[in-house]
Amino acid sequence: MMTAVAGSLPFLTRLANDRHGAAAPMAALGMVVVLGFVGMGVDIGHNYVQRRTAQHAADSAAFSGAVALDRGVGDPAAEARAVAVQYGFDPANVAVNLPPLTGPNASRAGHVEVLIERAGHRFFSALLDVAAPKIRARAVGRIGQPGDACVVALNGSARATASFAGATDIVLNGCSLFANSSSSSALELNGNSRLTAKSVGVVGGYAQSSNSNISTQQGIHTGQAPIEDPYKDVEIPEYKNRPCDFSSKQVPTGLYGRSDGQPFVFCGGMQINSRDTVTLRPGTYVIDGGDLLVNGGATLTSNGPVTIILTSRTGLDHGSIDIRGGAEVKLTAPTSGDLSGLVFFQDRNAPHGESKLNGGSTQSLEGTIYAPSRKLVFTGGSETTGGCTQILASEVEFSGNARLELDCTSKGVRMAGGRRTALVE
Repeated sequence: MMTAVAGSLPFLTRLANDRHGAAAPMAALGMVVVLGFVGMGVDIGHNYVQRRTAQHAADSAAFSGAVALDRGVGDPAAEARAVAVQYGFDPANVAVNLPPLTGPNASRAGHVEVLIERAGHRFFSALLDVAAPKIRARAVGRIGQPGDACVVALNGSARATASFAGATDIVLNGCSLFANSSSSSALELNGNSRLTAKSVGVVGGYAQSSNSNISTQQGIHTGQAPIEDPYKDVEIPEYKNRPCDFSSKQVPTGLYGRSDGQPFVFCGGMQINSRDTVTLRPGTYVIDGGDLLVNGGATLTSNGPVTIILTSRTGLDHGSIDIRGGAEVKLTAPTSGDLSGLVFFQDRNAPHGESKLNGGSTQSLEGTIYAPSRKLVFTGGSETTGGCTQILASEVEFSGNARLELDCTSKGVRMAGGRRTALVE
């Protein structure tokens, strides 16, 4: 018996030390672990894509809701949800708040907050009893803000469409300058010129001398989209079948205008000489086939809102504005009607030329100086006072000092720059 037990000991020892077949179960256990991590990786990647999709949906929904709110058409919340649904989200998982309930824009009117939340999907990680993640996204859209450009050079290609020379010192108080030109030097500052503005925007680029200076609150922005002409749809009132109300080029001291609402027509130009004072009644004034010339020492004023239009019955001899040193001009644009906001309107069909506001003259111009095909030149110390002055011209040149402001609330002026809806969060 002892012999049998002793004979079996080597066998038992060999059996205990035998490793044949152990790799298979160990490999199986290892594969479970590896597949678990691979599965978690697949789940994490899938949910990352879902979060990105949810954020895109929230951004698009908030923007669309803000557009609807800005236009005042339809239900902004319904519009936002409809956009989120297009991304595959259940409306029950989309919350829209007007105004936002959280964040830096909480309780601010004109803002749309979109929140998206739903459970993420589990594939392999469900085997490891890992809780399903939450897919969340948030975005806030803001309705368009009115533009704030008080000097706009509309020409889309010329060099130096906005230019400053010599010791020019231009202050745009609370408003901006914009140049639509795609030229690399659409804006040029030469000599010791200075420009102070809320901001500067250029479609192309800008160039400045080493002694010039640009000071802004909100920076200089190149490569911008061009500003649309806010008055491109405004037409000159019909007057061509009307007789001339005044046909002598020289306009002496007096009160002029009509009381029947028809344009008052100056034929051949409007020239005001030194020591003469011309006062205009409220209404529209057409200078047909000639210049507006206000000599030094002369005064042009109005006792109500007016628009002065420079055009031509024949399509020839489109006039220009020439306000000379020592002249005084005080005019206010209408705040309603087809010509709302326009104090000067130069025919957009006029050939390229110049209009001038010359040194030493004093202008109080409330409204827009609109010369889409002309170059407007400020020279030698001219200064435009008043809280609402906008310049829209093909090109603008400053070679003197000027101060412009764009506090045009309830003044009828169309803001340049448009209303741009934006995502702010």
